Amino acid sequence: MTVASGIPLYQVDAFTEERFHGNPAAVCILGTASGGVLRDSIMAKIANEMNLSETAFVEPSAKGRFKLRWFTPTVEVDLCGHATIATVAALVQGEGLQADELQFETKSGILTVKRSEDGLYHLSVPSLPPTDVLPGISNNRSAILEAIFGPSNIDMADSLHYNGRLRYLMAVCRDGTTREQLESLAPDFPALKKCCQDSGIFAVMVTAAEPSGAHDLLLRFFAPVAGIDEDPVTGSAYAVAGPFWAQRLDRPQLRARQCSLRGGDITVTPEAEPGRVDVAGAAVIVSKGVLYLD
Repeated sequence: MTVASGIPLYQVDAFTEERFHGNPAAVCILGTASGGVLRDSIMAKIANEMNLSETAFVEPSAKGRFKLRWFTPTVEVDLCGHATIATVAALVQGEGLQADELQFETKSGILTVKRSEDGLYHLSVPSLPPTDVLPGISNNRSAILEAIFGPSNIDMADSLHYNGRLRYLMAVCRDGTTREQLESLAPDFPALKKCCQDSGIFAVMVTAAEPSGAHDLLLRFFAPVAGIDEDPVTGSAYAVAGPFWAQRLDRPQLRARQCSLRGGDITVTPEAEPGRVDVAGAAVIVSKGVLYLD
């Protein structure tokens, strides 16, 4: 493998206007004068070294597009919203790329990101409502709920839903669940990881409508199987939760809040285009450096 000694490396906080909030992602810019082709094993090592929920690897492709891949500290993933928005911020804000719209070739097909006049990045993702049959969960249902909510608070969940393409399980909280209750959840991550492994589930999200009306949708996202106990803000989650809650609340657009410690704000527009969900948020660059491999 021949790789130049320095690869541009950014850290970007996505789905926030404030540094040290939202979801941080590392972005490695390949295929430039200072970058080159990397083996999958090297990408995996870099992602483990960065130790963020996702590290993105981007390089130019044909027709003005870019190739984009995402790695957690332990696995490659098929779809990642926040790291895609972080990549656009790195290219536009950091590298000075002049473009209002970028297209990326990914494992989830072509993803488009547009930047609006208000500075928000709009990511178009497939609409993936959770309408699939729960995967072998009947025997694990109680164990999953107990791992998420605790043995004395299982009745906080009203129903469970599943998307088989992403292998995301979504728990819907009963009406009247407050933001404080959602934020106070302290899952048993070793137990949750085992339940997910036993059922073939990649990640679990907990969702609720916010009674106060400050937001339409509240969400937390757990992926211990992928080496991420809790993801701070998860763009791909809204490809699943967005269509479900837009229909339930009868609203064409949702103001969403991901209730992690870092927190993040997302505007979700299901059916912005047929079969697509628009997931929008801000992003800020925290640092720029050089990654050395030799």
